[in-house]
Amino acid sequence: MTEPRGRNLPQNAIFHAMCGDVARQREFAGRKRSANQWKILFISAHRVVAGEDSDLVAGLEGEFVQLRESTARMSSARMSSLIEYVLCWCAENNITLRK
Repeated sequence: MTEPRGRNLPQNAIFHAMCGDVARQREFAGRKRSANQWKILFISAHRVVAGEDSDLVAGLEGEFVQLRESTARMSSARMSSLIEYVLCWCAENNITLRK
């Protein structure tokens, strides 16, 4: 059995550009968030809509930490699904994405 093909650089670039677009246009929980923070939010939300667990644990100093999926380890199909999720979220939330 062969391993699923990993996500590719164009997918990575598209996803990161989308996170940057959202970061410039939207707040979350009353604050502006960085593109990296939106990346974490989208990965978590995508897991939930895919019917998978979200893994929130108490960290080493008692803080809350989400152990999240790595986009670098995602298959190409999984990354496509994540991008599709973000596209839908952006359309529903009036986010203008760069072309």
